[in-house]
Amino acid sequence: MRKHSHNKIIKITRAQIESIERQYWTRYNNDSLESMLYYKQNNITNR
Repeated sequence: MRKHSHNKIIKITRAQIESIERQYWTRYNNDSLESMLYYKQNNITNR
């Protein structure tokens, strides 16, 4: 029983870590895309 519950906990934490990583990467990608667009817009307006 104890071993079984331990495995369940490991599965849950792994899923949580994966979801957190996904959230982090999506946020990071969005930020980089936004900054790139912002940079391009500034260059166009400065010219």
